[in-house]
Amino acid sequence: MNPSQTPDLDALLNSPQAAALMKNKEAVQKVAQSAEAQALLQMLDSGHGLQQAADQASQGNPKALFSLMQQVMKSPEGAQLVERLNQTIPH
Repeated sequence: MNPSQTPDLDALLNSPQAAALMKNKEAVQKVAQSAEAQALLQMLDSGHGLQQAADQASQGNPKALFSLMQQVMKSPEGAQLVERLNQTIPH
């Protein structure tokens, strides 16, 4: 991926691969435990807003979590991590 491009979060979340992944608990666990997912979590948590955003999302308001993801995805490192993580999702 070109570093100047950022993955479209809505497209990733609404993709057929994401829908299939959510139906496969074992695959979800494998992706969540991947090095890419762990690195992404560290990037998300670096600003200490992850817990608050996750709390809001669990209460039905995912806006802060999406905003945090978009901020991370704007960086070349974050965009590359998301792209690599997307590649680990079973197709």
